[in-house]
Amino acid sequence: MPKLLLIARDFPPAVNGLAAHSHFMVEILSSQFSSITVICERRQNGDDGFASCTCNLDIVTFSSQSELRHIVLNLIKVEPPDVVLLQYVPHMWGRAGVAPYIVVLLAQIRLSVGVPVITFVHEMFYDWSWSPKRALLSLIHRAQLLAVGSLSKTIIVTNEYRRRKLSKHWPSKVCRVPAGNVSARKDECLRRKFFNWPCIVWFGTLSEGQRLEQLVKAFCLVAAEVKQLRLVLVGAFDVDGSQFTLLQEICQEHGCSKRLVVHGYASDDDISDILSNSVACVHVNKSGPSGRRSVIAAYARSGRPMICIDGHETDPEFHDRENVLLIDDGDIDGTAQAILSVIEDQTLSDRLAIGAKDLYMENWSDNAIRERLVSILGVYY
Repeated sequence: MPKLLLIARDFPPAVNGLAAHSHFMVEILSSQFSSITVICERRQNGDDGFASCTCNLDIVTFSSQSELRHIVLNLIKVEPPDVVLLQYVPHMWGRAGVAPYIVVLLAQIRLSVGVPVITFVHEMFYDWSWSPKRALLSLIHRAQLLAVGSLSKTIIVTNEYRRRKLSKHWPSKVCRVPAGNVSARKDECLRRKFFNWPCIVWFGTLSEGQRLEQLVKAFCLVAAEVKQLRLVLVGAFDVDGSQFTLLQEICQEHGCSKRLVVHGYASDDDISDILSNSVACVHVNKSGPSGRRSVIAAYARSGRPMICIDGHETDPEFHDRENVLLIDDGDIDGTAQAILSVIEDQTLSDRLAIGAKDLYMENWSDNAIRERLVSILGVYY
């Protein structure tokens, strides 16, 4: 059986999205390879959680750029893998996303060793800005991505918007594989009731483009009509941050501050329980629902209705009122009406729940992701 080398700056016990996704890659690909070697940054000792890995797994750590280069090139020469999978997130590899050493490393692998490199592009570049510093960084990121893409045999992106964008440069090189279900993975049969009252749930991070004020203001309108309803905010963020103070003030003005539950961090099992017992799961990032957002996979797996802002990155498989209820960016009244519709119209709620589950099985289940990855990686071994 073939051998895989995975290069990822972060890996468990590190706790972040890239580490979780790299862990996910190993889990779903372990049955396809005789051995997987992961090269990641050195961390404190901790539980790696790999009891389920079915292949030989080696984890090799580095603490500097030069050590990373030495380890990768030496390992490839001594025991060449059939394929190299690189996790590419600019700001993870370099300060402010500037990481020319990754380009140099790819060039050395490609030119001196000849092992095919497949790059999983999770983030591309900063958007253009009037800020001179940010504009310069955007230019550097674009040049860096151009080099990384040119040196890679295949580029994997997570949504259709990015596939179209990069296909302008590499028409036959870019593939789409959603990020997958990397969180809220508790088995459905083990999920339990978490709260004793009905709630709508937002799960995420305070990334750019979040419209939490829109969500909270809409919730306040709904709360006046649905007396027991709560809005629960879950994620690895500071619950005492200034943004949440502002959200609490908005609720206080409407007399429903006690019904905004800023839960903050929750274990993976607890997130699974919270999502599965919600009235609806809400995604309010202006970019829209797509395979880029692993939270969408967690929502869909929970089998609850999804309400999402329709943005420029919304993937084509999202169909309004079939598997998602789409709302407009900035439309507070429309958001409130969408929440009320899910609560009051059981037929709509059931249809959205079934549609979300079907969407998960077809696009984000482990089997669906594995099939797509194997079809891409299998070309090279």
